[in-house]
Amino acid sequence: MAGIVVQAQCTTMALAGNSNDRQVDSIHHAILSLEGQALLDAYRHVYYVQIYSGDNERQTIAQMQREAVLQDNIPMRCLAKAALVNYYVFKDGCADSLRHVFPETHHFLRQQKNWNYYYSTWALWANFLIFANEGSKAQNEVRNMYEDAKKRNNIYGIGLAQYVLANLYRNMGENKEAIRNYKQSIQTLSNIESYHAALICVYPFYCGALADEKLYGELKDATERWQQIRHIYKEKLSISEECLSKSPNYVYFCLVRAIVLREEHRVSEALKILSGAERITRNRSDYVRRDVLYRMAELYINEGDYQKALHYNSMADSCRSPLLHYMGDQLRVVRQRADIYFRMGNFEKTAVILRSVMDSVDERNLIETRNQLNELNAHYQIDRLRQEQQQDKEHTIYAFFTLVIVCMLLLVAVVVFFMHRIHKKNAQLLVALDRSKESTRMKDSFVKHISHELRTPLHIITGFSQVMANPDYSLSTEARKDVVKRITDNTQLITSLINELLELSDEESRHNYAPDDEINVKRVCDEMIRQLEQADKGRLQVHYRIDVDDDFIIHNNLVGLKKILWHLGNNSLKFTESGSVGCHTKLSTDKKWVEFHMSDTGIGIPEELRERIFEKFYKIDPFKKGLGLGLSVARHIAEQMGGTLAFDREYEGPGTCFVLSLPNK
Repeated sequence: MAGIVVQAQCTTMALAGNSNDRQVDSIHHAILSLEGQALLDAYRHVYYVQIYSGDNERQTIAQMQREAVLQDNIPMRCLAKAALVNYYVFKDGCADSLRHVFPETHHFLRQQKNWNYYYSTWALWANFLIFANEGSKAQNEVRNMYEDAKKRNNIYGIGLAQYVLANLYRNMGENKEAIRNYKQSIQTLSNIESYHAALICVYPFYCGALADEKLYGELKDATERWQQIRHIYKEKLSISEECLSKSPNYVYFCLVRAIVLREEHRVSEALKILSGAERITRNRSDYVRRDVLYRMAELYINEGDYQKALHYNSMADSCRSPLLHYMGDQLRVVRQRADIYFRMGNFEKTAVILRSVMDSVDERNLIETRNQLNELNAHYQIDRLRQEQQQDKEHTIYAFFTLVIVCMLLLVAVVVFFMHRIHKKNAQLLVALDRSKESTRMKDSFVKHISHELRTPLHIITGFSQVMANPDYSLSTEARKDVVKRITDNTQLITSLINELLELSDEESRHNYAPDDEINVKRVCDEMIRQLEQADKGRLQVHYRIDVDDDFIIHNNLVGLKKILWHLGNNSLKFTESGSVGCHTKLSTDKKWVEFHMSDTGIGIPEELRERIFEKFYKIDPFKKGLGLGLSVARHIAEQMGGTLAFDREYEGPGTCFVLSLPNK
């Protein structure tokens, strides 16, 4: 039985109490005349009593360890080392000591093949990482712990791994997943002998998750089972009820019992139990005290006494301890305060508090951590799909997973193709140093911008596909159509971005635009204006003016001119919310150039950025759709056609004006 006692301390830190407990005093007197195994047994009993009565067990651990070494008693050395890890986990300011002691202790226990203490301390270490907000490390530890226990076929280790995994989910606020894993842990641990010491640490967290999800029927049954286990555990350790009532495990039992009584409308009994728990924890300022005050505030909220609720909520918020970040206590108390102010009608304070809550949550890390936990859950083979699913849901799952895979394969193919083109061009341009440098810069910009622009639509597609694929979500027809539309829109966005990349690749590999076409300037402008009107759909006023004859002809490349005018017009439409977009065609003063002035009444461009906007991938507004390639491609084509494209510095109207100049020949 001793092999699994230490893990029970996961929820039973010492409360400040009577350091002269009668049991401890009597054993201390007896120790003076003891020796051998009897002396070690006495130290062990003192330790068990102290961790409940509130005395500092650190000295007893040191004495027990020293005597075990002198007697070369390996089992007692294992207990002392495991007890020291337990002490450091829950003692403020001992994080560095724990990080130093745990690896050596874990190695020693593995060498001695003391698997109960081995997995107990491992679970304590993983829980500590959760306390310290080191979720990624905790995930790695619990994964390794599960694999190790599975390899040894150690049921106790598997049960503890499931328990720590549940704590990870609860720390994420995923109570439903946490509850499912707590149940699996309880079921696994119930299959071993002397399981009570392990289960006594699982039930507080399990009941807390049930309370958060308002599953009061299950909570009542779990509370009764918890009480039975506490009674068995007390009898096995020969600890008095007075001593046991000082432990955090008892305090949490009181909290859960009060919730059950409250739901049975026995409010006065619930308040009496909570008041007793509050008195027990008055000398504390840690997570146990905070939970008590939080539940008292919750009770007064239900009773409509918002002033008292606010009083106890403020007391809960004033508790300070390194462990208080665990299970999202900080946000939970703050959200409760917002709820109180909302019920009081103080909506301004409610808004301020909720805004602070939103600012404190790193949403990207939350999503990534949840995805990692789902992968971990799948690795354990404990995240099973329902055995029976409707046929249409199965088809939907397969269809959307296929869509995601196709999109990803398309992206990979385009990226591979594009990178292949870049490498091929580098091989051709080794003789020209300036072109080689430009290619290298373009590749760097490409990797940077394509990863930024494609990540958001891919995340949206993946996220909604997972929603559709999850059999636990039952979507209405309207909601399902909305999800499909979002996936389709973002797929089209990815396609548009890929087309931009392919166009850039084509333009980079093209050396010139031969002036082989006779171009009727008026006809080209008419066609361009019609295209802009169709794209704008009546939102803006689209106009143009031409100061050359209707049959005016220039010799240049027709395809290149149409591409430039489309990029300029499309750029004007994108950055103009209201007003107009126009094109003015005329000859230069010396008659040597034909000038196309594309203007708009949009947001304009700061003077210091009027040259940077022609750089590849540069965007003034990073939130606008596109890769920032349009103006860069347009200028490249203009130069290949023997012309220029620049910002019209003589333009004095609102918005922006670009001027394309082509040779008049």
